Amino acid sequence: MQGSSTGNRFKSMVSLICQLISSRHSITSIRITLAVAKLAKNQLEQKGFKDVLTREQEITVPLADRVKLFNGIKDAFVISLHFNSGKKEASGYETYVRSARQLHPANNASLALATAVHGRSLMFLNNAKYGNDFKINDRGIRRARFRLLKDSKHPAILIEAGFLSNKAEAAKISTEAYQKALADSITRGIDVYQASLKVKN
Repeated sequence: MQGSSTGNRFKSMVSLICQLISSRHSITSIRITLAVAKLAKNQLEQKGFKDVLTREQEITVPLADRVKLFNGIKDAFVISLHFNSGKKEASGYETYVRSARQLHPANNASLALATAVHGRSLMFLNNAKYGNDFKINDRGIRRARFRLLKDSKHPAILIEAGFLSNKAEAAKISTEAYQKALADSITRGIDVYQASLKVKN
């Protein structure tokens, strides 16, 4: 997801919907990420964001085309949504930002965005107060040299919102309740991030 300004800084958003490399889970990942992105898009547009999806159908968009799209938008931020794959026992939610070794003017903003969205995601997914208790492990906020993060000129984060290779976790991810909670948490996280920008300004 990503934003550009319509009055407030970073007041529009591009949703970058990506899929797993693993052919076993890629179709499921494409379908679920797209469903979550559309839910978040509707919520964000009601709040005045301009939300742009890199795809609105179950198709693969080359990484270079995605980067070109969001780098062509002014005053934006990027949230790339994925579902993970690994050993069958691997589980949990993790968020990535650029490597600390990559000097970038948006590094601090990326970390602020990651902190806001990551924290709300675990809160909405695991807290009965919000109607859910999926017991999703917190794998933390990590740094990586993923090309999408490295090449973005904007604040950018990459979310791995659970493991489809874990049978029990995949069953949770496939539910409408999980997908709605994830969309709600992303929207709330962006609200918190926006509020932090207003305080700093």
